[in-house]
Amino acid sequence: MIQSASQSFAKAAYQHAKRVGEVELWLTLLQTLTTALEHHKFETLMHSPIQVEAKLAIINKLVKLTAQQEAWFKLVFEAKRQSQLPEMLAYYQLLLQADQKMQRMSITSRVALSAEQQQHIKNKIKAKFSSGCDIDFLVNNRLLGGLIFAINGKVIDLSFNRMIETLMIN
Repeated sequence: MIQSASQSFAKAAYQHAKRVGEVELWLTLLQTLTTALEHHKFETLMHSPIQVEAKLAIINKLVKLTAQQEAWFKLVFEAKRQSQLPEMLAYYQLLLQADQKMQRMSITSRVALSAEQQQHIKNKIKAKFSSGCDIDFLVNNRLLGGLIFAINGKVIDLSFNRMIETLMIN
């Protein structure tokens, strides 16, 4: 499989972060700088012709970089890939998610579940998936009631719509 440059940069960062136990630190750094790039002035500055060292000094004022992080960003700037930080962050997050074997789940209901209901469901599911589970709560007003669970491409439909459909078929 051929990797894009942004995937290669993200993979290198993730492998180093994992090796030195700084996975969350690197994640926060990438998130912070990706958010900063959304601001026009910062983006313009990072794409300006000023020296790489000056750009690194600016980033160091925002967040204190380790020597390895500074070296990594220097490579990113020298390769003129700073605009790809959002893609690098996304791939870094995919690597982290895969490494944690985190399950991705969506739960669809007719109406929005309260924060208390969502927390109750999260606690129940967390007990079942020791590796973790990232849950998205969705609303579909076409449902008559019940819930639909989707995890890793598999669907468990406990909606009233499905129950009525099953009764009509039988």
